[in-house]
Amino acid sequence: TRYWRDWSSDVCSSDLQETPSRKIEFTNLRAENLPIMDVEAMGGTCDPYITFHTDPPDILFNPKIAKTRIIKKNLNPDWGEDKITLYPKITANDDLRAFHIFLVFYDWDFGSADDLIGSATLRVDEFVRNANPDGEFEFKDVEIDW
Repeated sequence: TRYWRDWSSDVCSSDLQETPSRKIEFTNLRAENLPIMDVEAMGGTCDPYITFHTDPPDILFNPKIAKTRIIKKNLNPDWGEDKITLYPKITANDDLRAFHIFLVFYDWDFGSADDLIGSATLRVDEFVRNANPDGEFEFKDVEIDW
């Protein structure tokens, strides 16, 4: 079984205005045992990256799709202290059970379309409800759907 580990999210508690006042940050992203996506003469590898999407799709102030950097030739990528920040259009009155963040994992390919590795779904209400007093929540062992 393959898992994504050590997700953390910092959800600010201020009320939403016309400009972003809340944020969700993803740090310490890493994966283990990704599938071989690029077959080579001496074994195989993968060039993974993650894109971040939402449901409903228009709940972010972000002007474009957020994504991590590509880590070349690595089946166990670690994005280290890289930070992905999302700015949701969520107010204190919203039913957070209706909001989801999808992490979609791709293998980068030179000269052709990138290959889909899999995806994971995160419920916004889960990490808002369970955040520590500093507004942080750590996801552990999030499984990718292949």
